[in-house]
Amino acid sequence: KTDRFIDYLANDRAIDRTLVEKLFKKKTLLASSWYNIPVIQVAYKSTKGIITAIQAISITDQVLTKNGTGKSFHAGSTPKTDGFFFIGEELEKAEAVFFLEAPIDALALYDVIDGSSHPITCIALGASGFIDKIKTKLKSAIRAETEICTFYDNDKPGEEATNATVLA
Repeated sequence: KTDRFIDYLANDRAIDRTLVEKLFKKKTLLASSWYNIPVIQVAYKSTKGIITAIQAISITDQVLTKNGTGKSFHAGSTPKTDGFFFIGEELEKAEAVFFLEAPIDALALYDVIDGSSHPITCIALGASGFIDKIKTKLKSAIRAETEICTFYDNDKPGEEATNATVLA
């Protein structure tokens, strides 16, 4: 059932197939459909591991929202308040933490850096505009000596988020 979804991430998005298979097996990623459109569902969790939002990401060219995007949060769920998509080491053990906007971005970066061999964490916020939640929800979990890296979109909200990502 997940072969089509694994192929999408491995072939179309060039994310390591073994990593993708592992994430589906652990149910970090779920294969599903949204009004008959095949989607990958990802869970945004609080720092305590509680699911706060579910996002559907289309694996086709079909859009999921009125504004024409291929991703959408389920009704009643939003990552704005206390939800993050995590992949990698526990924050308290990470030597580097990478902040990104989307889960697919986090998966791709984790794969490129070979996160399974390094003590890193990649965190997707859902959008660069949610930068304030980093300061309020994650500051105490990240060690002072941890390297902080940001990879946001090259647009005005991404630039503002990059400038605001200061945990000290």
